[in-house]
Amino acid sequence: MAPKAILKTSNDLLICTACGTQFDVTGSSNKKVCRDCDDPRQFVSPTGQAFTTLSKIREAGHRNTFKKDENNSPTSQFSIGERTMLLQTPNGNVLWDLITLLDQETVDKPQINSLGGIAVIVISHPHYYTAYADWTLTFHCPIYTGAADFPWLERTSTQA
Repeated sequence: MAPKAILKTSNDLLICTACGTQFDVTGSSNKKVCRDCDDPRQFVSPTGQAFTTLSKIREAGHRNTFKKDENNSPTSQFSIGERTMLLQTPNGNVLWDLITLLDQETVDKPQINSLGGIAVIVISHPHYYTAYADWTLTFHCPIYTGAADFPWLERTSTQA
């Protein structure tokens, strides 16, 4: 059984509004560019790159929804509309990819807790890194990603 999840988030770190990537800097850094969105394959709004924070996302009323399917998967309407999949395995639950918004409501969801919590997070590619450090701190679990994608991680410290 996984330890009880307690929400631990970095509320004031910048988050790209297009892709949901969380950076290890605050608004005082005057950050102007998201590396993920600077990639020519990524869509960028005609108004340019913009940033927000978890606090502002919550204040704006964003919420995660859980789509009842075989994975009890949380989805979000923030940024590119990420989704994550909660996969049940005999060795513990795997959260495959991530959504940016992590809030107390999501932590308390019976769809996560009653199924045994999260044993490990696996991320398939950089657009799903989002606020991964906060997810690992909250759910006390390791995160795995491909070695080739490791340089795209923006937060390499998991200190809240």
